[in-house]
Amino acid sequence: MGFLKMGKVESALEIFHDMEGWGIFPDIVTYNTMLRGFCDAGDLEQALNLVERMRKEGRQLDAIAYSALSDAMGRAGRMGDLEKLMSQSMEVGVQYNS
Repeated sequence: MGFLKMGKVESALEIFHDMEGWGIFPDIVTYNTMLRGFCDAGDLEQALNLVERMRKEGRQLDAIAYSALSDAMGRAGRMGDLEKLMSQSMEVGVQYNS
């Protein structure tokens, strides 16, 4: 997702949504790339929407996802959400460096 590295989050999101129409379904690497892109761009709401989609698909967040989210939540000053996220990661046994 080169668009994310260039800061073109909307372009990356458009391609992400088009993938299924092309018969390409996102894997954890694709999800984590998108998640990190949203977090780096400061778009925590898009990141959380993506997390919700992942959960609906039965996907578990991994250390990379938790790390990206915790970093973004910390930068956004959302300490209550960050505490919940850390508790969730411990409940499922995922350890990460924030």
